[in-house]
Formats: sequence, C-alpha cells, structure tokens
Amino acid sequence: MPVILLLSFVSLVSTSALRAVSTPTFNVTELGQATDPDFPYVYRDGGVGGTINGKNIIVFSDTTTTDADGNMRYFTSNTAAFFDTTAPTQLTDFGNDGIPNLAIPFTASETAYTDEHFPVDGSRVACWPGSSITHVGDGSSGIAIYSMSIIDNTGSATEIYPTLATVTASDDGPAITRTVPQLIFPSGATSYGTFASVKNPDDNRLYLFGKTDTGLLMARVNEDKVADVSQYQYYSGASAGWTSTPPSTTNPDAYVLKALYSSGDIFYSSYLNTWIFIYFNGYADSTFYVRYTVDGSLEGEWSDEQVLYKTTPSTSVYNYGAHAFSAQDASGQSLVLSWTESGTTIKMARVQIGKE
Repeated sequence: MPVILLLSFVSLVSTSALRAVSTPTFNVTELGQATDPDFPYVYRDGGVGGTINGKNIIVFSDTTTTDADGNMRYFTSNTAAFFDTTAPTQLTDFGNDGIPNLAIPFTASETAYTDEHFPVDGSRVACWPGSSITHVGDGSSGIAIYSMSIIDNTGSATEIYPTLATVTASDDGPAITRTVPQLIFPSGATSYGTFASVKNPDDNRLYLFGKTDTGLLMARVNEDKVADVSQYQYYSGASAGWTSTPPSTTNPDAYVLKALYSSGDIFYSSYLNTWIFIYFNGYADSTFYVRYTVDGSLEGEWSDEQVLYKTTPSTSVYNYGAHAFSAQDASGQSLVLSWTESGTTIKMARVQIGKE
C-alpha cells in the first residue's frame, strides 16, 4: 500500500541562488525484492550506485552464490548489476554460470593478505561500497570513493584506507577501476567521500562527505583534481569557512549534519530546487528519514528530520544499507530506495515526488 508523506516545510530561499522551494510531498510504494532470473541463487547485501552513460548501476557488498540445494558455489566481497528504470527490481547481472563477477578489484597486496590470513584467523580484505557514484565530465563516466577494510572473523570491519574508483558503463556491464588504490588523507582526518559524494551544479565541483559518530564532514575539489588530495578544501564551519587542512573531528562547528548515520545518499533535486538527504540513522529502526537544505546551500541550514518510510524486517532484527537512486529519473519527480533485509535480500521502493 502506498504511503503518502506531506512535509510541513518552510519556504526555502537561498540568499545566493534565490531558490524558492514549494512544500514537497512523497508517495512511497514498496516494489519487492530485486533479482535477476538468470542468476537465481544469488544472495547479497548493500547496494549503492548511480546512473552513468544512461545505465542505472547498483553495487553490492558481500555476495554468495549457491546451488539449488543451498550449497555454496562462490563468494565474493562485492558485485554490481544494472537495474531497469521502469521496473527497478529487475536486475541485469554480469558473470558466468549464474555467478556474478567481482565488481571492485583488489590489489595484489590485498589479495595476498586475504590468502595468508583467512585460513588462519578468518580475516580478509573487503570492499563494502557505501558511497554513490557521481558523474563527471559529460556523464559518460563517474567516480566513487570506497572504504577498503579488514573484516575479522566476527564480521566487524576496520577501514585501512579509502580508494578512488572510476566507473564506466556499457551494454557489457559496469566497469570499475581503482584510479587511486590508496587515497590517503592527512593524519586524523575522516575518509571524505566514503559516505556520499555529489556534484554541485552551482560550481561543478565535487563535494565529498565523510562520517564520524558525531555526524557528517564535507570537503570539495574540482572534478579533474579529485585524485590529488592536496587540492582538496575542507569545510571547517561558518566562521572558518573552507580551509586547506581538514578540521579536527572534535570540532563541532565543522559538521554540516550532526547525528549518527549508518547509510544514505545526498543529491540535488532540480525539481524541488534544493539538496535532499535520505538515510538510515544509527539506531537500527529500519526507517528511511529525509532532510533538506533550508537555504539551498550545502553549507547552510538543514530541515528537521522527518520519517520518509518505515521498512519491515523479516527474519532479522533490523534492516540496513539504505540508499536512494535519484538520477534514474531526469525529471526529478521520482527516485528509487533500496535496503537490505535479512542480510541476503535487496528490497526496493519507488518514491513519487510532488509539490503541495
């Protein structure tokens, strides 16, 4: 049953861009499980992406392939598929014999670590993508910043470094290459871009978000300099503005959003003329929330948190891996939500956006 949400929202006027935003409405309809009939025994979690070269890409985390009796055939840290614009739950996977391909490659040293440690202590190097793919240039390619982590035998992840990836797409599938295998930020800085990344239409720069337990920090860089961390600027608060060195993660003024977030996406809505943030918080309540920029600026004020859609866990205590796909509709009047249920199933919903 569709869920209609009407948000009481102040008129948004940017002092710089003079953007006026009407009160938005959201109509959410759950669509079901995302699958590819040609890959019938594939189970995975995560799921984040974007639209590149007209292809809707979704990149997953741990992926297991079994036979019809449930016996494991293959396991890999991440995979990717296309999803259909009109029927998002219809995936197109790429691989052989019902087994999806590895999407984000590992370096020789990362593979060596897993080969050495997994048989002994169960630890491995993994890439669990958490940040969206942001188009650059003419839209025929994109970038994403992913966390490379050590996963211990309890399933806990410890980031070792972020990696910068370039993403392209053709009829043969998505192609992800690690442009900078280890994107090293200054000591003590958060990993900018591993939570979210966007391209700002006002200045065509990339804005990169990293998270801590306090909230989200933000950096920016010209898209042709994204591989060079020395070219980054860091938001350090309303008074300090943009600086060439990252702010301390203990500086409360540097946070553009203050709360505990587990996953989500930030994107610009040309239909509503403002930035939108859709996310799960860090409290395992399986609920999508939404916030907006009140003044049309990423550095400015954000609206209060509102519930967008409550998902229902199945066999697990809570759902996780919340993401929003906005670029699949050029009109900006709809988007797709995805989340993980029971640790193995990707569910989706469609959001229709209107104005009061």
